Amino acid sequence: MDNTVFNFDALFARIIMHFGNRAISLGDITIATGALLAALLIWRILSGLKNSRLRAASEATAIERAREAEARMAELVASQNELTGRMQTMSEIFSTRQGGYDALGQ
Repeated sequence: MDNTVFNFDALFARIIMHFGNRAISLGDITIATGALLAALLIWRILSGLKNSRLRAASEATAIERAREAEARMAELVASQNELTGRMQTMSEIFSTRQGGYDALGQ
């Protein structure tokens, strides 16, 4: 086997194309690709963090709305129970009066 070391400097310095008056080497393309991938990775991480914060805020709002709805339901149940009790009392009063009228008529 050959014990020669591969020359990366020559590989990355090799000119791939020309853009206007600028010669673009493989090293330039590699650096630009790496920078683009790093920027995309950072953008994805930041957007993920933002979305998780928004989702957490949305869930907190939903929990608060559920608590408010539950409190309103409890108030409605209490009002219904109170109304039921009043109607039972009125029924008892009417039956007592009806009994009194029947006694007077006999």
